[in-house]
Amino acid sequence: MNIVLQPYIDNNLGDDLMIKLFSRKFKQHNIIIFSDDDLFNSGFECEKNITFYSPNLYNQVLKFADIHIIIGGSMFILKIESIKDAIKLRYRYFEAKKLKKFAKKYEIKTAVIGANLGPFDKKNYGLKLAEYELNSKNLITVRDNYSFQTLDSSTSDNISKYVKIFPDIVYGLRLTLPNTKSVKEYGLGISAYRSANKKQNYDNYLAYTTIADEFINRTGQKVAVFAFDSEDENDLISACYIKEFSKFPSMIEIVPYLRNTESFLEKFSACEKFLATRFHSAILSQVYEIPFYALGYSNKMKNLMIDQNKINYFSELKNLKKDTNKIIEKIISGNLAKCENIEELAQKSQGHFENAEILINSIEETKGQFK
Repeated sequence: MNIVLQPYIDNNLGDDLMIKLFSRKFKQHNIIIFSDDDLFNSGFECEKNITFYSPNLYNQVLKFADIHIIIGGSMFILKIESIKDAIKLRYRYFEAKKLKKFAKKYEIKTAVIGANLGPFDKKNYGLKLAEYELNSKNLITVRDNYSFQTLDSSTSDNISKYVKIFPDIVYGLRLTLPNTKSVKEYGLGISAYRSANKKQNYDNYLAYTTIADEFINRTGQKVAVFAFDSEDENDLISACYIKEFSKFPSMIEIVPYLRNTESFLEKFSACEKFLATRFHSAILSQVYEIPFYALGYSNKMKNLMIDQNKINYFSELKNLKKDTNKIIEKIISGNLAKCENIEELAQKSQGHFENAEILINSIEETKGQFK
């Protein structure tokens, strides 16, 4: 079976983990990803069932697809706040229209798995585009209640009929872990983040540093600062500033994600506590049973914490400076979010893949491979 997989491409640990988990679940199938980013592509050399094609070959290759699957969490952040945003949404509309046309002509099933919706612009142009994209899908799985309720109440019967909700795909990583406990090397892990709002970054870097320094000063333990994204979004800049501003730079280790999934996760699991900014740093904290406090730069983290009744362990990233002292005390005291049902979440997260598998198995394989 030829599966065209459309992921988020930016050397981002969370999104790359979803691709790898998908590849290993469907190892008997041919997985096609359109990418001419050699750096990104080289991170999947061990996934022997993935083939990369240039986006320039989209029309030729897509004809051979049995199913097209969009995978990833933040694939539907659609809002118009500038002319640049409007141009992006217009381009996305035409891309969605092209896919619909191809899918109909060549009898290609289409699906979206593991997504969340929003935030959208106030006039809901983004929501309308999302509904346009989704109203022809044969399967839609989402990871939070807000997204599910938004689509379940959609005026499109096709959307409400096919939407399902399961915990985030990366919870499934728990099912692959060895039974051995990790040796704790760091007292605290921090998921650094660089905002698109440059005016906010300086205050955030200083607040992250204050939290790290106060933790080191009061506990004498090391801090690991993780950069989950090392390309366009580039958390590494934030991590470097945190160490640069620190009074204890020798006690801070920067851990960048550079396609090094296994070693990155090994370092992550060696943390006793975690300050989670990236969405998947909160998911991984639960996978590795690490108590955590969450920071939200979009609606996805807040939705997660609401869904899990953990909102007392959450702050908006824009309020990080204001909430610094509160966060420090929670971290020092250990008054942090804990996951009591990780095995259940891991099992339920398989619903994304199980439903995709049902759809894939319903397809009669007739097209052969693209040469």
